[in-house]
Amino acid sequence: MARLEPRSPNGPRAELAAGSPAPDPQAISRPTFLVSGTADALAHPEVITRFFAQLAMDDKALVVIRRAGHFLLFQRPRWRFAALVRDFLLAEETSQPAKRSGVVEQHEGA
Repeated sequence: MARLEPRSPNGPRAELAAGSPAPDPQAISRPTFLVSGTADALAHPEVITRFFAQLAMDDKALVVIRRAGHFLLFQRPRWRFAALVRDFLLAEETSQPAKRSGVVEQHEGA
């Protein structure tokens, strides 16, 4: 079995394996943007969707990108991922949370 390094992308897996609690979605009070890929083997879209539904605030967004995995920033849809993050942050800057409240979108991972 591969050794899990706490400072590597395996860090969260090591924390969970050690019994660290998962984040409580009810305790999150800041605008939240979740992005998942349909091929994500580490954070399955079904789990992310359930987590998203439990977030208490209205200022939230979830995007699921088809055929994308866990490391979106390094995969083929990285430019789409970057544009989605930019749009979310710009909406926050211009105080337009209603444009993304409860939004669940699917984008092609090309």
